[in-house]
Amino acid sequence: MKPSISIKRRSLLQGIVAGSIGSALAGTVSAAETNYSESHDLVIVGSGFAGLATAYAALKAGLKDILILEKMEAFGGNSCLCGGLMSLPLSPKQKALGITDSVELMVGDMYKAGRGFNHPSLARKFAEDAASVCGMLDECGVELKDKVIRLGGHSTPRALVPASASGGGIIVPIHNWLKSRGVQFRNRTQVTELIVTDGKVRGVRVNEGYDWQTGKSSRTKTIGTKGAVVVCTGGWGQDNSFVKTTMPAYALLECTSQPGATAEMLRALLKAGALPTMLDMYQLGPWASPDEKGAGPASFFATTLLLKVSRLIRKPGTVI
Repeated sequence: MKPSISIKRRSLLQGIVAGSIGSALAGTVSAAETNYSESHDLVIVGSGFAGLATAYAALKAGLKDILILEKMEAFGGNSCLCGGLMSLPLSPKQKALGITDSVELMVGDMYKAGRGFNHPSLARKFAEDAASVCGMLDECGVELKDKVIRLGGHSTPRALVPASASGGGIIVPIHNWLKSRGVQFRNRTQVTELIVTDGKVRGVRVNEGYDWQTGKSSRTKTIGTKGAVVVCTGGWGQDNSFVKTTMPAYALLECTSQPGATAEMLRALLKAGALPTMLDMYQLGPWASPDEKGAGPASFFATTLLLKVSRLIRKPGTVI
């Protein structure tokens, strides 16, 4: 049975930060009240890890007409560019290797690394549900190495490693799996506004044929939803004008995110009545050398050196 779905402002925010279909969908809404160019059961903004996981969950919930919008030429955003390491407490691989872990240990590590700024309920929700992603990875054909590693800030080994050692090794197979099951992907489509009527999100306004380098597009149109709009966009560190507004002192700092990490959707969410938290915290760089843009060779050298030093320090009797 196809569920009837809608989205309210409060549940919209929950859907953004939790990446969960269940928290964003409830009640009934008809998109027929507005003359949209097209309409879908579910519209997802962003094609990275969160967007793909949302589409997967929606398919499992019985939805069929799912549209994923991406403003850049390539799908996947920062998720494709990262190393793809996933720290999941109580995963099957962790258990098979006899590694001791717990939800409490993960939450404690998150709070320590986050200096206590973490959102309490979301940190716990992540730690409790993280291992459930393994079923999706297996079903979608994501290949992982037969090891679990311990990353900095973690009390125990819990990070899974893609066989390709990149986020693309996760994004590409899930993208292909979803596409083969009817999920529609549309790139160069910039969402500029959430269309809200009577306190409910009814659709989005988009620029089609969007060119991020020039800011130009071929035309503007509206896309309606019979159910929900789930926002799964990433950071905004490349948006200097937005950074100047939230944290002026950071405006001149470099960012390791891809060029599309800008704040259009944050502006749209604020305009729609959502209240995202901690807008003055985001990813910065370069990590090691001011002469490099983003995460260059110096940052990888520094990371490798620190890992080697930390291993030596843990050996009894070692003098450095």
